[in-house]
Amino acid sequence: MKKFFLFLSLFGALLEASQIEWHKDYTSAYEASVQKEQILLVFVTTDDCKFCKKLKNETFLSPEIIERISQSYQSVEVNEQRDTYPKALGAKRFPTIYFLTPEEEIIDYTLGYYNVEDFGYILNAAEYRYKKMKPFYKE
Repeated sequence: MKKFFLFLSLFGALLEASQIEWHKDYTSAYEASVQKEQILLVFVTTDDCKFCKKLKNETFLSPEIIERISQSYQSVEVNEQRDTYPKALGAKRFPTIYFLTPEEEIIDYTLGYYNVEDFGYILNAAEYRYKKMKPFYKE
């Protein structure tokens, strides 16, 4: 019986690590971004967006993408139709993904669906731009 519970514990830990940890709302993601000095990834979606669903069900389930986002980002999924987030971001097409500094400055944004390889390049670009911007925020 102990082996069974050990197996369940390990399996649960693997499942938890096998998906992106999305914050429940923009405010908690923003606060974590500030506290950990990490990029804030804001995934703006709608209920009827087929490419939003494709991004979630394909790209965001890739172990490579999960690991990258888990290590370097605070992430939140917001629904344009019902969630509160800074409307100044101005998403008009979906999906839109914003990359923000902990000071809520836009590092970059992207529209539409990307496969794993292409999304990896987008993450690289956001991280590179953030590193270039970061010294200005530390003075």
